[in-house]
Amino acid sequence: MTKTDLHTHTTASDGSLSPSELTALAAQVGLTCIAITDHDTVKGLRAIKALSQPALEIIPGIELSTTFEGRTVHVLGYHIDPGDRALNAFINDRQSRRRLRAVKILDRLRALGIDISPDELPSGSAVGRPHIGSILVKRGICVSISDAFERFLSKGAPAYVPPLSLDAREAISIIHDAHGAAVLAHLNQIGTMEQSGAVCEALHRSGLDGVECYYSTYDDKWNKFCLSLAAAYGLAATGGSDFHGSRKPDIKLGELYVPDSVLAPLRQRAQRYK
Repeated sequence: MTKTDLHTHTTASDGSLSPSELTALAAQVGLTCIAITDHDTVKGLRAIKALSQPALEIIPGIELSTTFEGRTVHVLGYHIDPGDRALNAFINDRQSRRRLRAVKILDRLRALGIDISPDELPSGSAVGRPHIGSILVKRGICVSISDAFERFLSKGAPAYVPPLSLDAREAISIIHDAHGAAVLAHLNQIGTMEQSGAVCEALHRSGLDGVECYYSTYDDKWNKFCLSLAAAYGLAATGGSDFHGSRKPDIKLGELYVPDSVLAPLRQRAQRYK
């Protein structure tokens, strides 16, 4: 079992565990290093300052949803400064826009005969479709969050609203300005190997620092492909489960193999921006 997981989420975004619950579970399953990478927020990172898990290293991170040449691309930031003023100004604007998108989704659901009040959305967090999916499950309208996405919330579904527009290259700059290293997440969700490889090559020219080479839904071919990209472009190889707790019940913390050797190169990349 690995001792490292560099891709986890808390209730600050769309995970089901609070920062204290996540860190307690990480210690329980024997992890010694995790990164908290909530979507568009550092609220969970602020909460861990008061936690006591002396054997657990917590790398401050973030996950930004972006687009690049018409494709959805997620960029992870590691070793960021959660107190960076420019980053927090960006986050505040991003969260306002996230809530606006969520309200638009509720409007589309209402037109379908499903009345959910905006007051039912969580406050003070990075509101997203999983939160709306959870409400649909609680109402008994859907049997699972996956069912909610398939029937209502995914691209092409009747309540879908396009995501916020943020260019991946801009996200890289935001992360660098916050003194962090920028890493391309879950390449198998970008497209084919050829397509994701082209995105990686282009973003490498824009300052990308790493590639997520170990991930919950990679098979052996994707793992080797991502490692080959990291080697070809001199990028740090990282890895994480994308743990969301009960929101992604098939992903268990501590079960994905991520070699601890990924930590030093990632830290070295981040040092360039300090």
